[in-house]
Amino acid sequence: AEYALKIAQKSDLINQTSIFGDAQSRPWIATYWAPAGTGIPQYQLIHHDGTAWKTRQISHRTTAFSLNGVGTKQIPISRPQLVVDATADSIGVTLVFRDVERGDKVSLMRTTNLVKNIWTVTDLTGSTVQAWEPSYDIDLWNSSRILALFVQRMGQGDGETSVALGPQPVQILEWSPSTTSAIRLHPRARAFKSDEPRIDISGRIIPNPVPLAFPHFTPTP
Repeated sequence: AEYALKIAQKSDLINQTSIFGDAQSRPWIATYWAPAGTGIPQYQLIHHDGTAWKTRQISHRTTAFSLNGVGTKQIPISRPQLVVDATADSIGVTLVFRDVERGDKVSLMRTTNLVKNIWTVTDLTGSTVQAWEPSYDIDLWNSSRILALFVQRMGQGDGETSVALGPQPVQILEWSPSTTSAIRLHPRARAFKSDEPRIDISGRIIPNPVPLAFPHFTPTP
């Protein structure tokens, strides 16, 4: 198989990536590693343009950290999630992440035109989600271009240590890309009613014993 990219050892490359296939079945990959000589892991975008593999750094972090050590690490940034939305004359790319530099909030990095390579970063929540890592409804994005994120505050100790964190509410945060401006957010919370059954992918009923209250999200610049 061909190489998408060769990355040097000891680059603090995370052990998992986000991969998205566009309408032309071309792969888009988002992950992070530390560029040589910096010690500061950065989010990176790798994609195939139909002719060759392209790589670009899309974050400008200033906090160094290392994945070296024993056990599960308490990492100051999350693995990213990636979606791509193309129009007739541009390619939009959206990266969802969490970073201690931004207060461990649900954050979104986006360009509406990859050729111009102008990125905007916005926080979608006003409070911390701590050690949360993003996941989203793939089918809803494919059918409606709505990015529905599963959000719950999580704790993670370093080196197999525990974090005292009580029960946390589960929230669904929805966002849609704009076609008329650099970025326009429509986040809102949505919950299933506590007395309505929920069905998982196997057709089993998911119990929901605790009624949950969901605030309206207001994005912060």
